[in-house]
Amino acid sequence: MYPFDEQRCSIRIDVPSSEQQYVYLTNQTMDCSPDVNEVFLFQLSKCEVVKGENSTHFIITLKRIPVNAIFTIYIPSLILLGICQATVYFKAEHFKTAVPVAITTLLMMYTLYTSVTRNVPKTSNLKLIDYWLLFHLIVPFFVFIILYSQEHWVYPGISTSNAIKKQKASNLEEIGKKIDYIGRYILPLVILLFVVFYVITVLIITAI
Repeated sequence: MYPFDEQRCSIRIDVPSSEQQYVYLTNQTMDCSPDVNEVFLFQLSKCEVVKGENSTHFIITLKRIPVNAIFTIYIPSLILLGICQATVYFKAEHFKTAVPVAITTLLMMYTLYTSVTRNVPKTSNLKLIDYWLLFHLIVPFFVFIILYSQEHWVYPGISTSNAIKKQKASNLEEIGKKIDYIGRYILPLVILLFVVFYVITVLIITAI
């Protein structure tokens, strides 16, 4: 669940049978006071001591502090996605400007994705940050498709290629208009729903 995960560290001390008559382990509480509860990128959320017959088990729960990930991953990627989505509303004559913005956003998101995956522990399951970054990789690709349909199918009469618009809209133009509608109205709603669902999921996980 990186970067909203918890790590459990445990230490078990056993007394050998040959030393049990000389050593006795007492059960005492561990100090997790607020002045010592932060360790680098983690916060001590729970300390336990489990006393066995001839052993003592120390369990320390560390909760990751996500502030660094929020300011270096989530906020920048959300800003990039907003800039990429804004290109859908550019005028048709700015096609040569909008496409490089979408492609640049895709490349920057891929760079961010690779840098993040390189620095986190490798696991067999997808982490929360993976879902976030994969979504931000997919959206610029769809934006590129939408921009292409706007240029060649929706507004051929005013495009930079100066193609002559036909009197009757072809089937391709009708498809382009539907894609344009999806890009202008449906895609922003999908992005909003994804962000809201993601935030709710994080709040549920952190509350457990």
